[in-house]
Amino acid sequence: MATASVGFHCPECLKGDNQKVLSRANNFGERSYMPVVTGLMVINALIFLYGMGIGRVRSRQFEFDFLLNARLIDADNSWWRVITSGFLHANLIHVAFNMYLLYAIGQQLEKRYGWLTFAGLYLSGLLGGSLGVFLIEPRSAAVGASGAVFALMGFLAVVQWKNGINVMQSGIGRLIMINVMFSFFPGISKGGHFGGLAIGCLAALIVTEVLPKISAKESKTVTGAAMFAFAAVLAVAVYVAGTRAAGF
Repeated sequence: MATASVGFHCPECLKGDNQKVLSRANNFGERSYMPVVTGLMVINALIFLYGMGIGRVRSRQFEFDFLLNARLIDADNSWWRVITSGFLHANLIHVAFNMYLLYAIGQQLEKRYGWLTFAGLYLSGLLGGSLGVFLIEPRSAAVGASGAVFALMGFLAVVQWKNGINVMQSGIGRLIMINVMFSFFPGISKGGHFGGLAIGCLAALIVTEVLPKISAKESKTVTGAAMFAFAAVLAVAVYVAGTRAAGF
């Protein structure tokens, strides 16, 4: 797939008489307001700035109160941590990189599938990241939106693949590979990354394979409801995994 100013050009189609152009406009919708992506970026930025402004000691306590850790959840029943941890970041590079990916990928997905579906997908990614932490690294404490961002990457990669786009040439495949390699660096949450990635891929299969078999008519409302139903199932899985992880 060759990138161009108007989107993606299929090499096989360019060779023939019929040229097929896969652009952001016809694949991911016209340019429009992105309430969920914008809201998430603002919330993450404000929380990070708040943490910086309250001083080191209070900032550490603030992070401790909302980070993800199975033992802490078990101690005070603080299940909000599976969500709130996704809005905390260790440093400026951490939050800046996650917000850049959220914008770069999120804008395409929210425009194409609508705010409701995107919100459900992002929530599923947060839960998937927490589930991955509980399953892979039950002793760890984790923060960051990486689980949700990895879910967006996985979702986009599967959607492109299902539409006949070479994910390595489009760039999303290489982006995933680079981030997977970074996951093995010290201090990086492998569970959060891999959990989010797996859930994003599964969510894309639900949208591209399961929903079309249920209804031939594409509906953003139906897709959004499916994503939130998926998130509800994940919430149960997170509860079970978190409860077991607390007893490591």
